[in-house]
Amino acid sequence: MVMLADAPNVIVVGADSPFRTLADIVAAAKASKNLLDFATPGAGTPSHLIGEMFQDVAGIKLVHVPYKGAPAAITDTIAGRTAFMLSSIPSALTQIRNGKMRAIAVSADKRSPSLPDVPTIAEAGYQGFNAGTWYGLFVPAKTPEAVIQRLNAAANEALKAEDVIGRVKNEGGTILGGTKEIFAEKIRQDHAKLGKAVRDSGAKID
Repeated sequence: MVMLADAPNVIVVGADSPFRTLADIVAAAKASKNLLDFATPGAGTPSHLIGEMFQDVAGIKLVHVPYKGAPAAITDTIAGRTAFMLSSIPSALTQIRNGKMRAIAVSADKRSPSLPDVPTIAEAGYQGFNAGTWYGLFVPAKTPEAVIQRLNAAANEALKAEDVIGRVKNEGGTILGGTKEIFAEKIRQDHAKLGKAVRDSGAKID
């Protein structure tokens, strides 16, 4: 019915990691005889699929280490037990801000308002890379068009409220809104893009 907001993933390392740029990670992955590993909150999560997509565009092979949620993955990444992690921004933001983790790159096509100094993966040399997590409102398939239009208008109006904008920004997201047609096209695009990542990687939900 309507897109509400989206939030990219962020590539993070522990504060003591030697990796400071995405180029550092890619170079290490290509040079090492032992495959680098990357942590995510779980198999089949957006973070996992974004990691698979990045391996494809960067021409590297990594070992995926799925955790049962973000907290354990963050703990091991801070401790250096995994080379790096792909995380939603809200999950990692506190540790980035307190200096325990270093943000390397975000997965959207634009920098995150929450991490304005962190480059995008596209800026790091992988033009066109854009993947993340979006949030939207859906209604049952047979909902009358007039009801859909009223709900869409109400949602778009609510997204203009300063407290809503501030809350979403603080969580690392970007307000979207728009028509149901824009939302439908986004779903079609992501179905094709993420479907390929699932098929190529054999990813399964835990």
